[in-house]
Amino acid sequence: MGYGTLLAMVYALDITMNFGVIAFETISAVRIEPEHPKLFKIQEFFRVHDLTCVVFETNSTGSCIKVFTTSVQINPYLA
Repeated sequence: MGYGTLLAMVYALDITMNFGVIAFETISAVRIEPEHPKLFKIQEFFRVHDLTCVVFETNSTGSCIKVFTTSVQINPYLA
């Protein structure tokens, strides 16, 4: 079983990419960080108050994609 993630309004991205591995990339983990240190600064800049941080980690390269968004819905689906 896999998961589909729906993000509403995306306000910022913080992407740390690791290169050097040639492989098909997949997501190893998804987690929500409601207390991420950058949240306050982004909320202040855009004048919004309901942001959260969703972190996607990849398998092959160990890359990390942080998405700062207003709402998150993670739905299970059959792969």
